[in-house]
Amino acid sequence: MNFNFISSSVSHVGHVRHHNEDAFLEKQEAGLWAVADGMGGHEAGGFASQLIIDTLDKLEKRHATESFIEAIKSALYSVNTHLIQLGEKHDRINGSTAVVMLINGNQCDYLWAGDSRLYRLRNNELVQLTRDHSQAEIYVELGMLTREEANQHVSANLLTRCIGTDDDLQLESGSCEIQHGDRYLLSSDGLDKHVAHKDIERTMIGHNRDEALNQLIGMTLDNGGTDNVTVTIVDIMG
Repeated sequence: MNFNFISSSVSHVGHVRHHNEDAFLEKQEAGLWAVADGMGGHEAGGFASQLIIDTLDKLEKRHATESFIEAIKSALYSVNTHLIQLGEKHDRINGSTAVVMLINGNQCDYLWAGDSRLYRLRNNELVQLTRDHSQAEIYVELGMLTREEANQHVSANLLTRCIGTDDDLQLESGSCEIQHGDRYLLSSDGLDKHVAHKDIERTMIGHNRDEALNQLIGMTLDNGGTDNVTVTIVDIMG
């Protein structure tokens, strides 16, 4: 069964940063979306995140889903190698998180590195489909921090995986069947730093797509806006 979908995205620099190191991709004709959050200073971080998005945007969906997923992975591995080489040449970090979602037929495949997230709203329940690659997440899994504590903990900024910093890049992946009425949210960590899960859920339930985007950005800014923030919402229709 094939589904129709529509999406919107918003990115904001926040109150503190002078440059936006986030980047996003809406490639609806290919059923492909991505959010990347750069690090290493505005020049290096912004370059890294935009390189990820530009590389993914060049991919054409000409083959079966499995082949396209492998093409996405190959593209990200290539970006990883390029960023590491640039970092060694210029003696700086050129890194970025990334979360990528692909829809084909009734299947949703996703992969990620770092702490940019993918959520799914179904039957008025918001579920985080990804898990953060951060030191704080390890503490949560060990029972040393609650989920709420982890979002505010200093170790939340210590990533255990990202693109552009390790020759042995490990992308994590998952998949699920989509349903009519599903709503998916891709976001950089600028959102979850300032907006609680329950508030994200309530906003996703109570507003149409564009209103929800504006509400999420608004709450982030009202609660501090110390980082760049990017949100993409994808609505699944019959």
